[in-house]
Amino acid sequence: MTGLDMQIQSTDVVGPSSRPPLTVAPLAVPPAATRTVAVRDAAVPAAPAGTASLGASLGLNRTVTDAQRALGFLDESAARLQELKSVISARLSGKPGDRAALDAKLERFDALWRSRAAATGGSLDARLQLVGQGNAQARFRIAGLENLARLAEGGNETLTFYPGGLGKPSVSVMLEAGQTQAQTLGRLNQALLPAGVAVQTDEQGRLTFASAERNLPVLQGQLMIKGGGIRFPSGQPNRVGVEVVDDSIVPSGWRAGDMPALRQTLQQVVDAQGKVMQARAAAQRALGEAASGIETARQAGDPEWAAGFSGRFGRQAAGDYSSFAQLVPALQGISRYRILSLMSLR
Repeated sequence: MTGLDMQIQSTDVVGPSSRPPLTVAPLAVPPAATRTVAVRDAAVPAAPAGTASLGASLGLNRTVTDAQRALGFLDESAARLQELKSVISARLSGKPGDRAALDAKLERFDALWRSRAAATGGSLDARLQLVGQGNAQARFRIAGLENLARLAEGGNETLTFYPGGLGKPSVSVMLEAGQTQAQTLGRLNQALLPAGVAVQTDEQGRLTFASAERNLPVLQGQLMIKGGGIRFPSGQPNRVGVEVVDDSIVPSGWRAGDMPALRQTLQQVVDAQGKVMQARAAAQRALGEAASGIETARQAGDPEWAAGFSGRFGRQAAGDYSSFAQLVPALQGISRYRILSLMSLR
């Protein structure tokens, strides 16, 4: 059973006989039951007396790690984009080149870009925003559910969603004639949030769905919907298309065929370079701010911690110093930050 299957908790029909409809769609964030890191800082135990400021720096350490992973991925991306730019520019200027080698470079960059979520631990989303480890969201549209106004029209119909495919847990929503667009949107969210999918609209009333990026492959390959013959066919569930939106860079569409294709690809490469550099600058700022916060916490907490530790050590060692003497060699080189990190795992 996939992780997505385990998140689906409700097969009730969402309608007037169940829970009251929501009127506002939440942002694209899975329900609390499916979020593993959004409240991670709150789970860190309170630091011992005298170490509160350094205990608070544990969250900053996570920010540093996230930013460093994002920077590593962005640096490699920038290097490969520069290589592509040089090779394509040379071909456009009339210098001969190996077409197969250029195609291979395009494929390697596409493969690198598809590895973004794994390479950054989900800390860098498709729009190249640093979001924190595991928090990257994927935004997508579902064929047949593109427009909220159209969906609110028509007679009564129950739509049943199979996020994990046929034979897996399903969720249902009842659409009624005369209901408002806000009610339709609310019922969609009420039905789909337990499956880790949120729904919202843009200014034109177009529906956009969102889920954790780690769930996207399952949704793209398995999502099915069954209707009552009004908005969707009745009978067996039907596979529906899932189109990802808001990807900042889409190298899968880059081509190196004729000269017009090369010129277009060069423009896309240059645009991608700008986006990568902007994202890199943002990650560097986050890294610098977190490092500064850690240093501030260290300077504020060290004198108090040292005084408190020396007092406790003196009291505990009185009359039994030999036992402490045996421990000192084993503890040499272990930093306070390492100890606090281990304590936070209790």
